[in-house]
Amino acid sequence: MMPILVMTFGDSNSGKMWPYTATLIVVPSIAVIGVVTLLISRPDAENAALVSQILGFGVTVTMATMAYLKSAETHNIVNSRMDEFKRELQVAADASIVAARVAGRVEGTESANARTDALLSKSAKAKP
Repeated sequence: MMPILVMTFGDSNSGKMWPYTATLIVVPSIAVIGVVTLLISRPDAENAALVSQILGFGVTVTMATMAYLKSAETHNIVNSRMDEFKRELQVAADASIVAARVAGRVEGTESANARTDALLSKSAKAKP
């Protein structure tokens, strides 16, 4: 069973975990730095409302960024699969075109041979 972080936030084997990790480290760190700065700069004031606003903003930004990263990853996966499907479809179309050309050449050769045989038989009958 895969760990929750890997299952939710990408495949660690793909090497694309760093945006998720950076988001989970950087944004909360900025929020904590803001709270510490607020508490140091206003030691005597009531800071509960401001601290809750800073932490709420940090959580909101973190979750929105994680959702964006996940949707971008899903978009890239779907696009790569669509590109692969288009390439396979193009290969199949090219193969069917080649097969049709070969069949056309064979049919054309047989038709030309039949006409030549008909002309030769007419010319052989015409010669006394």
